[in-house]
Amino acid sequence: MLVADKFPSRGDFTVPTCLYDEHEWMVDYLIDGELGTNCSLIFTPVYGPCDNCFIDTETRKSSHIYNGTGPQDFPNYTLCPRCNGRGTLSEPVTKNVRLRVYWDAKDWKKFGHSLQAPDASAMIIGYMDDAADLQNADTFKMVYENVEYECRTRGEAQPHGFRHNRYFIQFVDRV
Repeated sequence: MLVADKFPSRGDFTVPTCLYDEHEWMVDYLIDGELGTNCSLIFTPVYGPCDNCFIDTETRKSSHIYNGTGPQDFPNYTLCPRCNGRGTLSEPVTKNVRLRVYWDAKDWKKFGHSLQAPDASAMIIGYMDDAADLQNADTFKMVYENVEYECRTRGEAQPHGFRHNRYFIQFVDRV
């Protein structure tokens, strides 16, 4: 890759692609290795009909009669143990991703003045493939020093890395 006008006193020069490959290998290791953090993205729940009882077509609630195929048998005309008489179930929608988390603001100051957010709770680096899911998640959970924190993204994810196509940087706030 030709680097023009970045260092006027040195002139133009080319950065070998093997340097980019080594950088990506190292960042992959920081995310996927021991220093990375497992995070669970939490999306808006999906609601659907109860699979344990018959639904009353007029009220759209449980008829309080076991449908015979559901996972939890119950006596007829009592509350369905799966939906508690609501007739609907809310299934949590989650996705697990791996991120590199920087909790201390001094650690992310080295990434440039345009990316500073001194009052953010943390800065994360992740794979670009996960950026859209992270933006669409309501919140996400991650563990730091054996404590689970629920967080929310702040602003837009910014491309990161030499090629700007593999990683993103994102600031987050604790909820």
